[in-house]
Amino acid sequence: GHLSITHHRVPPQIRKLVFVIGLIRGLPWVDILSTSAALAVAAVPEGLLVSVTVILTVGMRRMLKRQALVRRLVAAETLGSVNVLCIDKTGTLTTGVMEVVELRSGTQKISLSSIHENDRKLLRDLRLVNTARVEDRPGQDPLITGSATETSILRWLLQHKKAVDMNGSEIVDELPFNSDNKYSAVLVRDHGQERAVVMGAPDILLSRCDLTDPEAREYHKTLEDMTGQGLRVLMLAEKILAPNVRLSAESLTDLKPLGLIGLQDPVRPHAKQTLAEAMSAGVRVIIITGDHPATATAVAHELGLPATSQTMLLGSDLAKLSDVDLSARLRMVVVCARILPEQKLRIVRGLQTLGATVAMTGDGVNDTPALRAADIGVAVGSGTEAAKESSDMVILDNDVRTIVTAIREGRIIFDNIRKVLTHLLTFSMSELGLIAVIIVIGLPVPFWPLHILWINLVTDGLPSLALAFEPGEPKIMQEPPRTRHTPLLTAPMRRMMAVVGLMAILSLLLMYIGFTEAGMPMSTLRTLLFASLGLDSLMA
Repeated sequence: GHLSITHHRVPPQIRKLVFVIGLIRGLPWVDILSTSAALAVAAVPEGLLVSVTVILTVGMRRMLKRQALVRRLVAAETLGSVNVLCIDKTGTLTTGVMEVVELRSGTQKISLSSIHENDRKLLRDLRLVNTARVEDRPGQDPLITGSATETSILRWLLQHKKAVDMNGSEIVDELPFNSDNKYSAVLVRDHGQERAVVMGAPDILLSRCDLTDPEAREYHKTLEDMTGQGLRVLMLAEKILAPNVRLSAESLTDLKPLGLIGLQDPVRPHAKQTLAEAMSAGVRVIIITGDHPATATAVAHELGLPATSQTMLLGSDLAKLSDVDLSARLRMVVVCARILPEQKLRIVRGLQTLGATVAMTGDGVNDTPALRAADIGVAVGSGTEAAKESSDMVILDNDVRTIVTAIREGRIIFDNIRKVLTHLLTFSMSELGLIAVIIVIGLPVPFWPLHILWINLVTDGLPSLALAFEPGEPKIMQEPPRTRHTPLLTAPMRRMMAVVGLMAILSLLLMYIGFTEAGMPMSTLRTLLFASLGLDSLMA
């Protein structure tokens, strides 16, 4: 966190001065010593730490009601200083519920409503390479488990069960998907013949396909058309393998493309408005995704972000940049596409080099280094336990709106801490200043040490707790985020404290001198000043 409150207290020289002047004036040293000790207690706002803890706790509870679970207490305050939000596209900006909306055999579009006999092999291969699993449940919809992409494809395939004929096909080997290769593969034995069926990122698989130049151009044009619509596109390809050949990156070359699958992951209805609110609050938004650049650009435009070739950073380009060049490039980046999870760490560090306070979202095991390095690591509720353990906050509903709401609560927390600190220090200055002036001008101190301690603990501490429940200023999300080095007490706040403190000292001193001149007994005057000083704490 960025809180540093221990140095915000009345200087000890004032208490020492009170003690020395009291001795010079001839006051009994026992009385002046006990008074100085009481002032030492009053000068340190004991209620501050309690109030700060309550403010943070109340803020965390508010966030939890909005589906944001803050795992570390100080992170609740740090959220208010976030000025760069690096956010995953899939599942956070989008609904995360993908559906197959386009299917192509080669580059030719297939009608999704009526599957032709010639296209059944494509559906069968799509089912074979799909690692999602289905479990039938009596009286309920089937339970499908697996990655979001593959469960979406399997859900669509289940609607065309009759077109998916698995007879005679046996899976004898598998090559799971990984973020480096961006494809998965199975080795299928069909009636004694072995072949590899591969599904993955089209730009990766096209480089492994055996195509003529016109064929390659046709596929690239089709891919641009589909990604330009904001679709997430996967390619299906195959290769006949010799007997006893294992699946590997080396064996999966000279592939034959079978078709393209276009999936749509709709943007959340309120995502555009939420990002606009974040940007109006001075929070820079960077979309990070492993998707194709054209898909990422289409989604960014839908969300109202200025994604262009100049404001996009590709994972392949990032790998070639030095740390210095990356930091310079990150000054204008809006979208990071084809990003590997481990590259998120370099993005976080590059932004921090620019002085940014970064919130980074993640969900996988490979995201944990970036989540730990970020000022605020944000794990999604559907993510892995490793990601959640590495994070400062978990958004239980996976929604970008929850993150922006948490940033707002973080700003409210910081404002409330400022209010409590201003209240407590203003009263401490009034109390110390009044007694110091009384001793300097040679009047007897009207307060007993017990009076000072009682006011400090009761009328000073308890009212400050009420500030912990302040709902926040209406325009708090229209202000720019504070920097790491923003002081708790600004110059206007110090001036206000000085003016209020001087007014309190002057009014109480005039009251003391006036009633003394009028002949009021000290016992009565002490009671009057004690009550007035307590009320001063409530009004300060």
